[in-house]
Amino acid sequence: MLVSYKKNFIFTKTVKTAGTSVEVFFEKYCFPDGEWEFSHARDEYINETTGIVGYRGSNRGDATFYNHMTAAKLMKKLPLNVWNKYFKFTVVRNPFDKVVSAFFHFEKSINSQNNQTREDIILRFREWVRNGRAKNDSSAYLVDGKVALDYFIRYENLKVDIEYVCNKIGVEFDLKSLPTLKSEHRDRSISLKDMYDEETESIVNKLYEFEIEYFKYELT
Repeated sequence: MLVSYKKNFIFTKTVKTAGTSVEVFFEKYCFPDGEWEFSHARDEYINETTGIVGYRGSNRGDATFYNHMTAAKLMKKLPLNVWNKYFKFTVVRNPFDKVVSAFFHFEKSINSQNNQTREDIILRFREWVRNGRAKNDSSAYLVDGKVALDYFIRYENLKVDIEYVCNKIGVEFDLKSLPTLKSEHRDRSISLKDMYDEETESIVNKLYEFEIEYFKYELT
């Protein structure tokens, strides 16, 4: 997550949405000019003049600000005038695509099993969903069930929406500065629709009911 006192914005981070790439793209505006250096993982950074970068890694310890912090917790940690006045944004993704991406990310062992057939992968995915492994992270943008942010970058429209945010906060949009991090190791030969059956489609519909209704996402 990010808070920029220089450019008056707040970024909350979601899972499997290119969130780390977007975070790294904008985090330079939380540092004094010329002091930012690229790092995939990052310790918590707090500068009372320029901004905050939440801890980015696997063990946040006692960090006050950290990766995937909920909007409600972040709101409580910041001065009310900062939360109310700053431009707040995150990234969202079609839940049906997001859940498949999460499966391939968290079940990395399937990528090393060369004897896995198309049918094996589909069956494993459906079992993974039925076992409750898919998680909703709407707490990054909802507080008490209501939208708490000003803008949603859509994963499906990533570059155009990032450019909109750049224009909104008054920074240059340089596409070459957008890193590609945590790239997916995913079997793209299987269509999204083929991954699901009626039961698993229903589970994702219920789990992401808000997103599917609010953003008009579909299984296509």
